Amino acid sequence: MFEASIYDEDAASGHISHIFILTPATAAPQKRMHLLLEYEGSGEHQFTITEGCTYSSGGAAYTPRNRFYGHANTTSAQSAYSGSDKGSNKIVVSGGSVIYDKWKGAGRSSGSQSRGLGERILAPNTGYLFALTSKAAGIQMDFDLVWYEHTDS
Repeated sequence: MFEASIYDEDAASGHISHIFILTPATAAPQKRMHLLLEYEGSGEHQFTITEGCTYSSGGAAYTPRNRFYGHANTTSAQSAYSGSDKGSNKIVVSGGSVIYDKWKGAGRSSGSQSRGLGERILAPNTGYLFALTSKAAGIQMDFDLVWYEHTDS
């Protein structure tokens, strides 16, 4: 099980924090990534998932954390980047389609979902951009992606 997360304690209006993940391309047996997400903000914010996009530039290479502490296994994701539009660290992608788009208002925070309701199985060899955008000045916002991987037999 793996985790990637971003936190911003003072996001300006329009600020974007994001993570890009390219899922594994192994043909047989195929590795599957089962994803749960959680996002929140202290003010208005929007969370989107873009599927089928291609990484172009920006961000910083990111190594997702293994939630089996002390274990050396690494994710089967081909690449991962984290970034934001602060400090010219914005991730740039091309193509893709928005498959998830939620806007939360002031005073509303949780975007968490239980496994039964919110688990997503990501497509193989596909780029995903997860983006949290502040819609108000000076808010705190963060999101966590948690996934486990299994191999089809």
